[in-house]
Amino acid sequence: MDSPPPHPPPQPLVCSWLRANSLAQLRKILKIKTSRHHALPHLVCLKYTSQSKTKSSFKHDRQMIGECRGLILDESNDFKVLSYPYQRFFNFGEPDAAKVDWSNVFVSEKLDGCLMILYFYDKSWMVSSSGLPDASGLCHHAQKNQTDQTVGNLFWEIWVNLGYELPDVSKLSDHYCFMCGMLRWRQQITAPIEKDDIVLHGVRNLTTMKEEFPQRFAQEFEWKCVKFHPELNSLESVKSAAESLGFTDDNPEGFVVCDSEFRRIKVKNMRFVMLSKMPSKFQKTHQFDDLKHESSEFLKHQIRTLIDIIRKKAHFGEDEEFISYQKQENWRWKTLFQELSSKFDEVCDRIQNILDGGKDRSSLARSKVREIIQEM
Repeated sequence: MDSPPPHPPPQPLVCSWLRANSLAQLRKILKIKTSRHHALPHLVCLKYTSQSKTKSSFKHDRQMIGECRGLILDESNDFKVLSYPYQRFFNFGEPDAAKVDWSNVFVSEKLDGCLMILYFYDKSWMVSSSGLPDASGLCHHAQKNQTDQTVGNLFWEIWVNLGYELPDVSKLSDHYCFMCGMLRWRQQITAPIEKDDIVLHGVRNLTTMKEEFPQRFAQEFEWKCVKFHPELNSLESVKSAAESLGFTDDNPEGFVVCDSEFRRIKVKNMRFVMLSKMPSKFQKTHQFDDLKHESSEFLKHQIRTLIDIIRKKAHFGEDEEFISYQKQENWRWKTLFQELSSKFDEVCDRIQNILDGGKDRSSLARSKVREIIQEM
């Protein structure tokens, strides 16, 4: 008696949804950004946006949104999966953060770089960013503040300079995509970067659709691998290690916690989170450790940043990453944030009372509003 055929590997939920619907509906309903490869327009990259998370409270929809973090599909081949990087994951303390199994965790450094994905299509290796299937976005020279080259071209330039070689597909037992962090000293995001680098930090088997740990692949291909910290095995130990990071550390952003089922959370340094929310001009002129010293200039930018977060909350909802860290007892700006939030709510209420106060929408009402804003 013949054995039953094996079950096909689990596909991303969004693939089956698209087979019954359309990319246009995905954009409209879940606010997913769709980008096509310039040379191969049937290759489509899906990326959630800041509006996506507010569009549905249904678990089914949230799962599809989470899958769209650089997922690349072949529209001409029944939306076949060509590249499937990480599912979206959150900071500890956020409402949607995964519940990791702390009895079996793997803690790695969180790189402050660009997520780049190597994937194989039509007999060649290609590279994508998290939002574009051909990584055709333009990068900027951080010091000259000018357009430099495409992110994809930069990736291959660094790749060649590092002496990296591409995997021999004939020697791979399955189909894979490889998730890397691209670090560039001229285009550092928030953390300091001393030299250009490409670091492997994730792998997905596209035959089984399951993730695999990157260490053996980095060793086999002679690529640099993200650093793991086996001594960190509890939330408190990871939080403590994150807060002890300073400007001189290689990767001061924080850590990624992953269990054996590849459920992940981020644990960041709170100073890093604060600096990343500040204007880019401030980030370029101030070092990470400057946040230890509350200079008058820093306090000015700090207050503006907090007010901006509070203001955006009224229009777009909570900045969930920021909120997850400001809830911590040792957050040094907790009192200031609470005072500014209360003041902002008071100002909004007073302005609304003027606008709701009847017939006078004239210059007198506008003058009252200006007085309230100046008072704040």
